[in-house]
Amino acid sequence: MQNTGTWNSDEAIFYFLVVISPICLYFLGAFLNMVLNAIPDAPESEISFTQAVGEQEAWQAVKDRCLEDAINGDYRARDWLTKNCYGATTFTPEPKSKPKSKTKSNKEEVTSPQVIDEAIVGLVGLGYKKAEARRIINKLAVSKLYKNSEVLLMDVISSV
Repeated sequence: MQNTGTWNSDEAIFYFLVVISPICLYFLGAFLNMVLNAIPDAPESEISFTQAVGEQEAWQAVKDRCLEDAINGDYRARDWLTKNCYGATTFTPEPKSKPKSKTKSNKEEVTSPQVIDEAIVGLVGLGYKKAEARRIINKLAVSKLYKNSEVLLMDVISSV
């Protein structure tokens, strides 16, 4: 065999069969798999439990399961049974009550914990130790009401 710098046809066919064709077949198989998975299957009709057995039977099954759980000691099942089953045969949700408006009490207003935490983080970022920052912030927050952490930090810096 003499090296002429070109391939003869037998070597080219062998190279194609051994190296190139498995790679092509791999990508062709992946492409076909992707195409077949993209085709939607026929939708199956979903039948709910209520449709299968009827509304009354479904409600009875829920009550029976809840009663079984309550007998086994589940306090949530006991509460649900008390609220929804005794005295009524169907579920009737209770109307939501309006939230009560907050009335101002005679308590003194204090700086919110969120403002204090933000100020502590700010002082730690400036290089203070966390315990020292907490001590300084708490001392100032007790004496005056702060609505935001920026004012509190300015008072800390001006007092140092």
